[in-house]
Amino acid sequence: RFRAHRLTGTQRYAAELVSRLSLDSRMIQPEGVLKGVRGHLWEQSVLPSRVGRKLLWSPCNTGPLATSRQVVTIHDISAIDHPEWFNRSFAALYQWLLPRLVRRVQKIITVSEYTKQRLLLRFGVPSDKIAVIANGVGPEYVPSSAKDIDRVRRKLNLPAGAYVLSVGSLEPRKNLARLLAAWEKVSADRELTLVIAGGTGDSAVFRDAGIRGIPDGIHLTGYVPEEDLPALYSGAACFVY
Repeated sequence: RFRAHRLTGTQRYAAELVSRLSLDSRMIQPEGVLKGVRGHLWEQSVLPSRVGRKLLWSPCNTGPLATSRQVVTIHDISAIDHPEWFNRSFAALYQWLLPRLVRRVQKIITVSEYTKQRLLLRFGVPSDKIAVIANGVGPEYVPSSAKDIDRVRRKLNLPAGAYVLSVGSLEPRKNLARLLAAWEKVSADRELTLVIAGGTGDSAVFRDAGIRGIPDGIHLTGYVPEEDLPALYSGAACFVY
């Protein structure tokens, strides 16, 4: 289902690994674009019948409960730990699904030791059932030329001078309110700009994130195309996460 969504974190993870799978693997996807409730219904009802007795790998936090011969990648359990960051129905679905799914599947992959520890504490999953496999870095992420950096700066209309970079979708779980509060304390030097690169959610995102306004010295780029990210990183004085 990830192919129906814009390429951000979990979608990038899935796409990169799928592109490297061996020839004896097969990707199963809906015939059309299915998002939201319809996508979850397809995953829980249609997908198991398409998998049969083969081993299923589910790369993006969810998977069908009917398929026990399954490996699922859990990137985080934010919807469990912080339901207030999410749409109420979305959080309720994950609170119901995730505890059942992680106990049902054969194996769990997490992308960090932190997520593994959260699964152990919240759901009592056996430690040997979880494999921590860190995310990789694409070969395009090497220092860019001054020409490419200048091109991306002009394309994104970045202010002149040095900039600090933050990359991530504009939503509460990215802790933007804390980032902006820190920026207000340290940004007396207006020669420095904080560049926040990421697409916005709905119009309530900033309110939900506890943000009441955008301080001076901040530049929002919106969603940045994949091909522009290496130069955007390369041109930054530093990166903040």
